[in-house]
Amino acid sequence: MNGAIFIDGASWAISFTEQAPSAVPLRLDYEKLIHALAREISPDQIFQCPHRFYYSTYRGLDTRATKRAFFREIKKANFIIEEFQAKQYADGHYEDKGVDIALALDAYRLAHQGEIDTLIRGTHDTDFVPLFERLPGPLKVVVVGWKKQMGSELVQAARTVYLDDIWDQVRYDATALPI
Repeated sequence: MNGAIFIDGASWAISFTEQAPSAVPLRLDYEKLIHALAREISPDQIFQCPHRFYYSTYRGLDTRATKRAFFREIKKANFIIEEFQAKQYADGHYEDKGVDIALALDAYRLAHQGEIDTLIRGTHDTDFVPLFERLPGPLKVVVVGWKKQMGSELVQAARTVYLDDIWDQVRYDATALPI
């Protein structure tokens, strides 16, 4: 089996903060995540995940620079980092723009080229349900996220792997960088 994983870094960072808002930030080992997902998705077959994407936004060069150490860590797990500059509006607030579209297009392209038979999406964002519904027939879709944040639309549209259930397998040790 051949898979691809797509993670929206901003979305996951928010979800991790919501899981433990007053505690030490939760830390995830991305290489361990791939191995845990392989065991969950395909316990009886060899599962490879050669396509690994992490999408990130930044507000300016200063916030971009603060992520460099973290990016070095996830690159060790063979993730490709896709970075987007957040858009600042006249009132001063920022919004991530372009990430969801880029992620959906990358997933759609790989699926239609026949390069993968399993698409893994780290998300709680129900906006991706239409993408899942439009992917080619035999493709397996797996959503990874926290139980209490997972929308029922995602649970209905894809196989779900809860981080709560695999956390002991994927947590980073105490010296890890926060996500």
